Amino acid sequence: MTRAPRWRGASVAVVLVTLWLACPAQAQAVPRHAPSGDLDLPAPVVEQERPPFAGVDPSGVWFHAWSGSTAGTGWVLALAEEPGALYLADVRGEGVRVAIDGQGVITSREPVPGDGADGRLVSPDHAVLDWRKHGLTFSSMLMRVPFVPPDFPLALESPCAGDETLAGAWRGVVTDLSPTTGEVLGRIEVEVRLSVGGDTLLLTRPDGSWDRGLFETPTRVVFRVCDAIPADERFRTVTGAGTSRGVDVVGEARVLGRNLLEVLLLLQTRDEVGDQRQHALRYELRRADALQYGDVDGDGRLGDIDRGLIEAALGATEADDAFRIGMDLTGDRVVTEDDLQAWDAADDA
Repeated sequence: MTRAPRWRGASVAVVLVTLWLACPAQAQAVPRHAPSGDLDLPAPVVEQERPPFAGVDPSGVWFHAWSGSTAGTGWVLALAEEPGALYLADVRGEGVRVAIDGQGVITSREPVPGDGADGRLVSPDHAVLDWRKHGLTFSSMLMRVPFVPPDFPLALESPCAGDETLAGAWRGVVTDLSPTTGEVLGRIEVEVRLSVGGDTLLLTRPDGSWDRGLFETPTRVVFRVCDAIPADERFRTVTGAGTSRGVDVVGEARVLGRNLLEVLLLLQTRDEVGDQRQHALRYELRRADALQYGDVDGDGRLGDIDRGLIEAALGATEADDAFRIGMDLTGDRVVTEDDLQAWDAADDA
């Protein structure tokens, strides 16, 4: 901390008068017969300027456009390996390790001489990089994909049993989004059917095409399909996942409410690197036949079974296998006594 200057002689009087006028309470605290020698004043509090990118989490999925030895576009998956350290890789797991500091400076962490990437964050959602890989060099622009938060699931450690009450017909819209800006490129109304089998969720469209993911939690489904077999197992197809499209898929489904669901699928064609094309599809869905408030087991009525399910799951959060969205009657994503009371009130109504 910087110390204040030391004032001498007649300057003391000026200081005391100034303090008295500006802040009487403080001035009165100064001894009436202050010594005529040196007077130490408290050092001003200087707030440290917060680094512009402190607290920014660059994890998630970015749209990557590059030029140089080759040119093309693709998804880049940013996996946090430790605080301030990332692995930036394409869908097939080829990538580089980097570090990012609070100033947004990106530096290489690659152990292989000659390989790596250096650059900077231009904003929390935009970065520029110079890559070096296998003797080739590239200049890159990366843009965070819209609607993709830092906790977007890029891998799955272990699945859990799915919520069978999600099965059935769902209606809504599917939007084709620009991978870089989120601009709407197209939108159509759609009806899809969801099927739950063990730990899998199958989304089937009217034309028979489908995507299948695995429940990470009872309210979140991970889609991860890769045609290649990367050496890094984190980038391989999640066991049980699949698609009928013939493309690589990274995505998630989130249960927003008992009768609300959102799905984001990031697709990439399986062409040679540089020729690949990307699509971002966002589904906003509502259950065709809404389930009744308090109908935990989805049988169309309120009964003792529903109350018993809530009671048995008291304390469960949405990250726990025992949680079901139909139990969360208060909307706080935790099963508590308040949910039991809400169920009793609904049953008495």
